[in-house]
Amino acid sequence: MQKDELPYVVLQLQTSSVTEAVLESLAKHGFDTALMSVSSGSDLRRLKRLQSWAGEFGLSLIPMIVASDDLLASEEAIGQLCESVLGMAKRVSMMLRGAQCGDFKVTLRRVTQLVNRLRGHVLLLWLDLHEGVFSDDDLMNGIRKLSMQIEPRHICVNTSVPFGDPEAALKLAQRHFGNVSLWVALTVEGAQFASGAEPLSACIPCGDHLRIFTYAAVLGSACGVILPNADELMEHRQDLFKAASVASAEAKIMLPFWRGACEVSDILDFAIERNGKPADEHLRMRARCFITKGSGDVEAVLSAVLWLPCSELRLPVGSYGLTLRYPISGWALGRTPRAYLLRFPSPKRLQVRFKSGLITLSIPDFDVAESVFISPNMPSVEELHWQMNAVGASVMQFEVQQALREFELAKAILNSLRGKVKQLSSGRLRVMGRLISSMLSAARKRHAANAIEMAKEFRRQYRSLLCDLAFGLKQSYAVRDGGHDDEGEACRNT
Repeated sequence: MQKDELPYVVLQLQTSSVTEAVLESLAKHGFDTALMSVSSGSDLRRLKRLQSWAGEFGLSLIPMIVASDDLLASEEAIGQLCESVLGMAKRVSMMLRGAQCGDFKVTLRRVTQLVNRLRGHVLLLWLDLHEGVFSDDDLMNGIRKLSMQIEPRHICVNTSVPFGDPEAALKLAQRHFGNVSLWVALTVEGAQFASGAEPLSACIPCGDHLRIFTYAAVLGSACGVILPNADELMEHRQDLFKAASVASAEAKIMLPFWRGACEVSDILDFAIERNGKPADEHLRMRARCFITKGSGDVEAVLSAVLWLPCSELRLPVGSYGLTLRYPISGWALGRTPRAYLLRFPSPKRLQVRFKSGLITLSIPDFDVAESVFISPNMPSVEELHWQMNAVGASVMQFEVQQALREFELAKAILNSLRGKVKQLSSGRLRVMGRLISSMLSAARKRHAANAIEMAKEFRRQYRSLLCDLAFGLKQSYAVRDGGHDDEGEACRNT
């Protein structure tokens, strides 16, 4: 079984809450695979019914045995469940879940007794564990031994959105498991501020967080990401669910490079500017080059992500200029490559300079996370153009709906505030209103590229508004409590 049998973005759902309508929505939004949690006989019976529906929508439902403390209290129950799941599916996944180290020792012991039944059948082993487990040498030795015995194709670890660190989670997993096929589960967490402005918590995290965390996982060498409890997002945060569908569509296009590259290396030579000046030192940048050699030509994708190491948003609030320099050689004589920014609805040609095997290219309006395709092969460019155009209309629809939703949220937030914080943000709201008008005009004329660009510019303003509000509210409480937040001010100034 090859790792490429799984898409890059995979949803995990609770079997007990999934309906035929949920499966239809998954297919409608471009998902073709989902992990279905199974922790009881009733879950398994329901999954069998769901699979008959899933086939009609072209969906693959992979059972996920949830080895939690409750289930493992009965050795007989977990044994019977594993037998039943393996009897209905050629490939399964397993989640090891434990809140406390002491409880997890029981979980580990019970699962270890099932090694002979599970060996070779586990596609993915998900370690949904309390952080303390990773610092317990005995437990980690047991997990490593279990992993070697079960022989899973993939191992998944957790990080949280928007306040986690995918790269740190992956480095921790690599330290414990070596160079295996590692995944990251992007667990969505809300953000609460002590301001009493409840609408603000409905805005964080936003769709951009999922995209930036997906890119951060890619650039941290993850083979894929899982979005846990996607059924809850579908019910309570449709904006994040739809953002995940767009991230999934983008990942499908990038997958041959992100997973199939014959050479991967970090890009260390880059410059970030804002308004013609070097950007603030608090910004962080990560960029990698993924090189393939197909049809006799060297082709490459340069992927980059930009973020802030602060607790409020972690997202840049403006537009930046990015210059990348990277040595790529191997093109045939007379086959001069071209560079294209892979931004929906279609690739956009970029100016590029070549000197002594060094490629220099600039993205004048870099936005959070971007990829650039470099190739001398026009059929490859045309194929990418076709793939992006195939989903361009749905991406535009998402961007427009997302911007409209965020505009209403922004107005609701400001209406709930009083005083100086509200006054400072009113001007930005007027700018956002003008961008919304331009976006809707372009969308009505079906000018997808213009509509998406206006939506992205709106989102920059929206992120800036959220950052202003978070900083202003935090400062007001810091002043009230006699404190000061230097890190927050650094983020606000950026």
